[in-house]
Amino acid sequence: MARQISIFVVDDTQETLESIKQLVALNQGFSVVGEANSAEQAFELLPQVEADVLLMDINMGGVDGIRAAEMLREQYPNLVIILMSVEQEPEYFR
Repeated sequence: MARQISIFVVDDTQETLESIKQLVALNQGFSVVGEANSAEQAFELLPQVEADVLLMDINMGGVDGIRAAEMLREQYPNLVIILMSVEQEPEYFR
């Protein structure tokens, strides 16, 4: 059996976190191994899990998703980071 891809989800909206967890649960090859409501909370919790993918909102209070991704990239070079947003501004696509 193939190994599941483990996902850590970061979003400051609980409803969005729950929706993502439900979507992930529909796919046998993926599992949510952790979640956080802010980048700061993710910094604390991420070392406690073995995540392959970090799925994170761009727009959050405190440290935003772009800055958090830059910081986490240095600490976790093998972690795949996917940023998500409902924003349509070109500056978010850098």
